[in-house]
Amino acid sequence: MHPKKLANVTAMDARARYDYFVRRIADSEEVWGLFNDGWATAANDLGDKALPFWPERELAEVCSTAEWATYTPARIPVAEFLQKWLRGMEQEALLVAVFPTPQDKGVCVQPSKLAADLKVELDEYE
Repeated sequence: MHPKKLANVTAMDARARYDYFVRRIADSEEVWGLFNDGWATAANDLGDKALPFWPERELAEVCSTAEWATYTPARIPVAEFLQKWLRGMEQEALLVAVFPTPQDKGVCVQPSKLAADLKVELDEYE
C-alpha cells in the first residue's frame, strides 16, 4: 500500500472508515483480522468484547503494536466472514470493531448490522 493512501485512510474518522471497510471488503471479497494462537480482541467504551477487523492486510498490520504486537494479519474470505464469523459472533454476543487504528478504536457494531450493510454492498457488485 502506498504510504500516502495509508495515511489518508487511517486519518478518516471512524464513520468514514466504516463505510470504506464495507465497500472495500465487498470489492476485494476478503477481510483481515489479527491472529496469534487466537484472534485479537478489543472492547468498546462499555467494556463489551469485540473482535477487530480491517479491509486490507496493511491496515491490520499497522495495528499490530502494543497489546497486539505479536499478532499477524490473517485473511478471511468474505463469504466465510458473513456465514460463519458474523453469525457466530452474534450468537456469542460479541461486537465487531470495524477498522480500528492505533489512534482510534473504530466503530463497534452488532454483527447483524455489519452483515446487513455488507449484503447491500455485495448486491451492488452482482
